[in-house]
Amino acid sequence: MDGITPSWSDLSNCACCHAEENAIVQAALHGVSTKDTTLYTTFTPCTLCSKMIINAQIKRVVAGEEYSDDLGTKLLREASVQLDLFDSKN
Repeated sequence: MDGITPSWSDLSNCACCHAEENAIVQAALHGVSTKDTTLYTTFTPCTLCSKMIINAQIKRVVAGEEYSDDLGTKLLREASVQLDLFDSKN
């Protein structure tokens, strides 16, 4: 596959910027605090994004679907970040 990592695998070598990462970086760039905020995203965060969310002191994540990364979810729960799933069909 010409050096491209397939979706859902080997995220440590992912060349993309996840939405959660981009939101946190953009907030920092524009001087907006993320402390005690809610982050809305399509999928529950991967491990790397979960670590960024915890360090950014985001207190709640609302996601539409579960991502296939149980460690990310576990890290959020251990850090007392509220994780809610919503039903996008309703």
